[in-house]
Amino acid sequence: MVTARPRFACPLPWCSGDVEEHGGDGGVPSDWLHQSEPIQLGEELWAQRWQTGADAERWQLYCGRYGSFGESSSAGALATILETAARALRNYVV
Repeated sequence: MVTARPRFACPLPWCSGDVEEHGGDGGVPSDWLHQSEPIQLGEELWAQRWQTGADAERWQLYCGRYGSFGESSSAGALATILETAARALRNYVV
């Protein structure tokens, strides 16, 4: 059985509020990892929004078998990565 990790109301509305990542391990606020819940894009494909402390937010793409394979500064930039890959796949000729 998987035990859920404790959560709290992080001031970032999109952050999942994992206590362990928010100083529960003794880290100071500038080291806190803010991350959203996974945003499902397909069966084994998802995106996640994150930032460390007050640094700029980042967006990351994940594939279940291979882990992270793309990162950008915004959801729109991440979508561009996917659109470019889709266009390349559609234009692929054997």
